[in-house]
Amino acid sequence: MRKVIVAAILLLLMSIYMVDFAKGEDMGYVPAQGNPQETGELLPDPNLLLEPDVEIGDYSPEFSYDYELQGDSGRVNLTWTHTPGHHPWYSYVPYFAYSQCDEFARMKQEFTWEYNQTPVTLSVSASVQITCTGDFEIQENGDDMYAIWFWIGVPGGSYAGRIKMIDDLKGGQNYDIEFLLPNYQAEQYFAGSVSEGGLQMYPHDNYTMLVGLIPTEQFVGYYGGSEYWNVYDGSVTASINHFSIKALLDVEDLTPSLITPKFNTTSLWNESYYGVGLEPMGQSSFVYLSAKSYSGEVILGKMTSEHNPIWNITPSSIGFATIPVIDVVDNNVFIFSTNLSTDTVSLFLTKLDSQGLELWNTSVTLFGYDMPILLDVAPSGSIYLLSFSLNYEDIPLMEDLELIYSLVRLDSQGNKLWNRTLLNLTYEEYVTFLVSSEFPMGLGCYGDDVYVGIPHAVLRYDSSGNEVWTIPHDYAAFCSDPYGGFYTCERMLNDEFRISKWGTEGSVRWTKSLSLDYGSGWRDFPLVGRMEVGPDQLLYVELEYMHVNHVMTITRITRSGQIHSQDTIFDLADTEAYGPNYWKPFISDIAVTGDGLVHLAVLNNSVSSYPYYGLIDYAPANVLLTYELSGPFIFTMSPESLIITGVATLIFGGIAWDHFIRRRTRPEEILPEQEEIDPWDFLMGDTEDK
Repeated sequence: MRKVIVAAILLLLMSIYMVDFAKGEDMGYVPAQGNPQETGELLPDPNLLLEPDVEIGDYSPEFSYDYELQGDSGRVNLTWTHTPGHHPWYSYVPYFAYSQCDEFARMKQEFTWEYNQTPVTLSVSASVQITCTGDFEIQENGDDMYAIWFWIGVPGGSYAGRIKMIDDLKGGQNYDIEFLLPNYQAEQYFAGSVSEGGLQMYPHDNYTMLVGLIPTEQFVGYYGGSEYWNVYDGSVTASINHFSIKALLDVEDLTPSLITPKFNTTSLWNESYYGVGLEPMGQSSFVYLSAKSYSGEVILGKMTSEHNPIWNITPSSIGFATIPVIDVVDNNVFIFSTNLSTDTVSLFLTKLDSQGLELWNTSVTLFGYDMPILLDVAPSGSIYLLSFSLNYEDIPLMEDLELIYSLVRLDSQGNKLWNRTLLNLTYEEYVTFLVSSEFPMGLGCYGDDVYVGIPHAVLRYDSSGNEVWTIPHDYAAFCSDPYGGFYTCERMLNDEFRISKWGTEGSVRWTKSLSLDYGSGWRDFPLVGRMEVGPDQLLYVELEYMHVNHVMTITRITRSGQIHSQDTIFDLADTEAYGPNYWKPFISDIAVTGDGLVHLAVLNNSVSSYPYYGLIDYAPANVLLTYELSGPFIFTMSPESLIITGVATLIFGGIAWDHFIRRRTRPEEILPEQEEIDPWDFLMGDTEDK
C-alpha cells in the first residue's frame, strides 16, 4: 500500500507537469481585472448601414470605390488598380518623420467627444477582406506593396494624422484588425477637447476617423531600390464591413511595482562615448562594458557588479569606427570588430585574459569589406562569427552590389575552419530589408552546434558546417538558450507579441503572451526589447507597455513558461509630463551576473509625444543601472492543469482515506511484533513487510 501512496504522489506531480508542458500556450497566464470604465461605441454607424463618405486622394487616378448593402451590414470596397509606368505621388510629412503616398482611397466617419477628459487609450477595430489580382497576387512580396492605414483628424481639416499602418495582409484572407492607441498619443489628440490647457492640436470636440487603402513606401520607392511601380500590373481591393472605435476613460493600474536601482553610475569614463554593450562573466559577479566614442575610439572596462572599476583599456587594434561585439568565456574576453587596411575592411577578433592583456588576435577576410554582427563561443572553445559583407566590382554601379550575411567558424586559436553564406542579397533586395527592418537578430551555441536567427527563418548548423535544419518563422526577436533550444518573439496582427520556447530539435515547447488584461477586452500588449538568458536559466525580457500606463519592465520567465517575476524599472509617464519632446531611456544591452543582479546599459533616446514624430536621435547618456529584482510570483497553473490536479488529488485523497482512516476503524487485530520503521524509509518504500 505504501508504494501505491508514493505512486499516487508521483502521479499528482507528473500530471501538473505533463499538462502544462503539453498545453504549450499561455502557461501561467491569469486574467486580471482593472475595473475599466469605457465610452462604448463612438462611431455613429459601425456596421456601415449607410453609405459612408469616401475620400480619393487629390491626384489618385488608380483608386476607386463602391458600396453595397448586405443584410444587416454594408460593405465599402476600396480598389487600387495599377498599371506599369505610373509612379504614385508621395511626400515627406514634416515634423512627423515618415513619408506618405499621396494617392489613396479611404472611408471616414465623424464623431463627437462628449467627455471633459482625455481618454486613457482608444480601441480601433475594422473587419477587412483583401482581394488581389495580377502581380499583387502572384508575386512573393506582393503583400508588401499595399497597406491598410488608419488616420485621425478634424472635420474639414487638411491634415489627418496617421495612427496605424497594417501591412503583410495577403489576398484572399479576412482580417479582424484591432489595436490600441498609445496612451501619450490619445492624450495629445484629445487635449484640445477638454476645458483645461494642453497642446490644443484640435481645440474642439469633433473628430474624424479614417481607414483606407494606400501603396507602401516600398512600392513608391521612397528609399530607392526596386522600381515596383514600374513593373507591377494588377489590383488590390480592401472590402470593409465593420469599423468601430471606443475609448477607455479610467482603469486601475495593473503594471508591476516600480523598483529603484541598487547601483547607479551616471557617467562612464567619458561623456562622448555611446553604443554601450554589456557582457557578464558566467557565474561570477563581474561585468564587462564596451563603448565607442564619436571619433571611433573603443573602450572596454571590467568592473564588479557594484560598479567598482577594476580596469579599462582602449584596444589599439580595433578600428574603422565599429561598435565592438564582446563575449566572455572562462575569464577570457573576445572582442569582435573590424580592421581597416589599405584596400580591405576585414573581420578582426581579439582575445584578452581576465586582466585585459591581449593573448592573440586574428584577421579574417571574406569579401574585402566585412563587418561584425554577432559572436558566440562554444563549450569546446570553437568561435562562431556572424558577419555582414559588401561584395562589389565597381561601387558606383549599385546594381552590381551584393550584400552577404555569413557564418564563420574558428578554432580556439582563431584559425578559420569554414564559412557559410546565409543570405546573398542584391542591392535592391537589401534596400527592401532596410525598409522592413529585417536583420539577423540572433546567434547562439548549444554544444558545438549553432543556432542562427536570420530574417524569416532560424537555422541550425553542426560543427562541420552542415545545415541540420531550417525553420521558416517570422519573428521580431531571437535569443539562444545555452541550456538547450532558443526563444523567439513573434509579432501578431493586432500588436500582440508572443514568446515561444523551442527545443533543440526545432519544435515549439510552449508559447506565451505577456499582455496585461484590464478586463472587458482591454489588453495591453507590450513591445519586446532585449532578451537574455541568465545564469539562473531564467529568460530576462525587457518589455515596454505604452497603451494604458507607459512603463518599462523586466520580466523573468522560467524554461517551462511560468512568469517568475515582473518589475517596473522606468515610469515613462513621468518623463512625458515635461512636454511634447522628452528623453526616453533606450536599453542598449542587458547582463545578468552570478549574484542575481541585472545590469542595464542605458542610452537616452530623444523622441516626441506628438503622434508619429518618432525617433530623433540617441544621446550618449552612458548610464549603467543595476537592479535587484523582486522574488518569484506565486505558482500558477493553466485551467487544464487545475482540472487534472483536482482529479489526481481526489484519487490521492481516496487512497489516503482507505489506508489511514478505515484501517483505524476496523476491529483490532493481534499482529506479530514488528521492528521500528523509519518514517522516511516507510514513505519511500525501502522496507519490506514483515
